[in-house]
Amino acid sequence: MIGKIEKIGLIGAVLFALLLLPVVSAQPVVGQASVTFSVSGFSCDQNATAAAWVNGSVRLDVSDPSIRCDQYSADIGGQSCCPGIQVCNAGAGGDGTCGPQSAGFCWQYLDQSTCETALVGVGESSVIDDSGNPLVCTHTPSDYCDGVELTGCNCRWDSAAGQCLSNTNVTVFCESGETFDRGSCSWQVLSIQNNCNTTLNNIILSKISEWASAGTGAPLVLNDGTTVPAGYFIDGPDWCNDAERTYQCPSAVRLPFFTAFNFIIAIALLIGIYTFYICKKQ
Repeated sequence: MIGKIEKIGLIGAVLFALLLLPVVSAQPVVGQASVTFSVSGFSCDQNATAAAWVNGSVRLDVSDPSIRCDQYSADIGGQSCCPGIQVCNAGAGGDGTCGPQSAGFCWQYLDQSTCETALVGVGESSVIDDSGNPLVCTHTPSDYCDGVELTGCNCRWDSAAGQCLSNTNVTVFCESGETFDRGSCSWQVLSIQNNCNTTLNNIILSKISEWASAGTGAPLVLNDGTTVPAGYFIDGPDWCNDAERTYQCPSAVRLPFFTAFNFIIAIALLIGIYTFYICKKQ
């Protein structure tokens, strides 16, 4: 027979091991929808643009104002359910909605009001070149009038796409003091590969560009007699192009979660402790 103290120890060990079992989370599949599984209850089905609590045939989309992003967090180990790299305004003081991280990017904003009031730094961090380096959102030399191009970076809402776009406005400042607008470049996100929960710690976006010329379709003659060809306005700068861009993940506190590996370790620990007590009594 197992003594009283040993019984208490065995029960404690079993309870400890059982605490490790409730959650089994699957690593996100890059470029595809990622699903967080739970042993019982609701799970979170999420991708770059949508998220929903799922339990069998029941599907509750978190975009519904009546469904909180932390509504069934207890079923998935305290994690919330939000699209892509958005975060949940959780807890008693939160409204239970998903939104962009504080140090985020333009495409994380989901409505026009928050998009157009985003901080300047958000717009600047959203505009990078082919090498992943931030574009210089400031003065660069101009090909005409011994001037400079001022590239201002910001976020712009596109009603047709239903998306907050990263945007640049290009204005030329001539040495004579004359100024004129060249146009603006915006990028729409087609797909997001969220690697923030992996060792890569990055976000890979496929983006298409849109250049909006500020020209009239005819050459522009400046006050000093300089002629700026129509193509300068029509073609736009070289960096306004369709491309795949890689961004570093914003800093965020991530709660630890359990993977299938942790599940196996928990089972092994439980079996090991139980076997130890049985062998000790024989």
